[in-house]
Amino acid sequence: MNRPRHGSPSPSPSPLSPPSPSSAALGDAIRALQLAETVMKQQSGLLARQWSQLAPILGRQSLEAALHHWWMRHEPSAAKASMRAQLLCLPYYIDAGRPGEDDLATLAHDVTYVWHRLSEAAHYRTYHLQPTEHQLADWLSIVARFVAHVKTTTQ
Repeated sequence: MNRPRHGSPSPSPSPLSPPSPSSAALGDAIRALQLAETVMKQQSGLLARQWSQLAPILGRQSLEAALHHWWMRHEPSAAKASMRAQLLCLPYYIDAGRPGEDDLATLAHDVTYVWHRLSEAAHYRTYHLQPTEHQLADWLSIVARFVAHVKTTTQ
């Protein structure tokens, strides 16, 4: 049994900790997306140099929280799978029972694409160019579309 030593500080949860099965995950997704959009708009002061890394991290956290919430409502066992497995399954589950809705299949593919781009952008490499403001805005708009979809289909 691993217990903290007497007098050692207990770990404190981060503000965007892994989402719970409740609707708190959707709230985390919305807050992270709002923070990412705020970072994009306020590219001055302390954020002048880090906005191109911070916005993708927040966007990815938002997307992951929304995915977690969506899976918990539709297929709870899939929420425990790796992100790659969740993204591979998403196009098949998102339009289940809604034949002919190409928009949902497109949204699922867009979510997969954006998750990979945000993940790549969040990892700083000296030999890669950071995404442009326009690219990040496009990616965050896809995240916003998915969060809105999750909000309307799970409440």
